[in-house]
Amino acid sequence: MNGRRRAWCQALALGCAGAWLPVPGRAHDLPPRRLIIERTPPTGLRLTYQLDAIEALHPLLARRATRAQFLDRFGGLGESDLERALPAARAALQSQTRLTAPGGRAAAVTAWEWPPTRAWQEPLQAAAFLAQAGVADPGHAAGVSVRAQVHVPPGAARLQIRVPPALHPLLVVHGAADQFWLTDLLPTAMLDL
Repeated sequence: MNGRRRAWCQALALGCAGAWLPVPGRAHDLPPRRLIIERTPPTGLRLTYQLDAIEALHPLLARRATRAQFLDRFGGLGESDLERALPAARAALQSQTRLTAPGGRAAAVTAWEWPPTRAWQEPLQAAAFLAQAGVADPGHAAGVSVRAQVHVPPGAARLQIRVPPALHPLLVVHGAADQFWLTDLLPTAMLDL
């Protein structure tokens, strides 16, 4: 009986661990895009997009181009040339990040904080170099973080969230117990405040 109980406990522990741990060989397949949502007193939220520099810029700047075409075009740009191209990506991310209270009241998303141009340029240059060297799958580029502040409308207990479709699929993390994906099939979700 003692051996059965131990075997049962081990099986239960392995089953629980399997539910929380990534499957070996599959964790890298998950998109590197996340949106972290944190509360800021008294009635605000802090948004932090954690993005792979290339996987974020490619659909925001040149959605119809292949990855190779995108890297050919943007991987060789100097810092000042890339600085002139980035406002289009910034404008898309800012205008398409929407949080709306019931009744259609929009929450103001302000105080955007962007990484310096160099943080976007280095991964582009490295990926372009690896592509020219014939490396088939260089993996994910260096990550960048884009932050913003959300001013929740007075009395709102829930907000509907929508992000740029170019970033789908995007994992949204709103506390340890509230995590969900925004995808082309499920482009909006409700946040309980």
